[in-house]
Amino acid sequence: YSPNFKQGESTEVYAIKRMEDMLKLQNYFLRNKMYRDWYYVIVAVNTGLRAGDLVKLRWSEVLNNDGSFKTPQQVNIVEQKTKKFRHLFFNNDFRKATLDYIRLSGITPNLDAGEEPDRYLFGKTKWRKGGRDHGKCIKLKPHIERDTIGKQLKHAAIAVGIPYNVNTHSLRKTFGYRLYKNGAPIEAIQRIFNHSSPAVTLRYIGLTLDEEEKYIADLDSVLALMDRGEKEDE
Repeated sequence: YSPNFKQGESTEVYAIKRMEDMLKLQNYFLRNKMYRDWYYVIVAVNTGLRAGDLVKLRWSEVLNNDGSFKTPQQVNIVEQKTKKFRHLFFNNDFRKATLDYIRLSGITPNLDAGEEPDRYLFGKTKWRKGGRDHGKCIKLKPHIERDTIGKQLKHAAIAVGIPYNVNTHSLRKTFGYRLYKNGAPIEAIQRIFNHSSPAVTLRYIGLTLDEEEKYIADLDSVLALMDRGEKEDE
């Protein structure tokens, strides 16, 4: 890994591969009662959405009117970058975190269409004074912005001693890496990410030479099978 932070330099961001780092990040937000940011981490590493799409996710794209979670067939969003459709799957971690977030934050999800903050998973209610309008109140976007959550993640990672660079894209990479470690075929992950090739996906999720060596070293022995075959032939 490169250093977590370099003043004035562009740095590579990495997937969060170690469970202890993931727990440190979550616990930082929970200790500081930053429930929205904690929930963002959970949603990101369980859906793999880009930050630009994730901050715009609405409660009506997650919950039905009766409070039940929607099925993948019911959630079909258009990715901002690729303009391609993407189904969303809500696993057990996502569902549990969603219920905990509603309970901890005290919000009441609004499932109607519109632009109010409570219609977004990651709503924002602040107003800004001044600026070009000479002291008038300017209503900001009803949801948090990508740069805002990116700064929160970076500050949290530094605060808990994570020794590599973390931002919103780290969470998307973490999602892909978790899928890979869980046995998902690289072609399936490539399809989810809309990458051009498996090689691009492997580089994206950060498969290291050490991991490649381990996977090769852990291959089942074909020599043992050959030995048994020779004995049977005799």
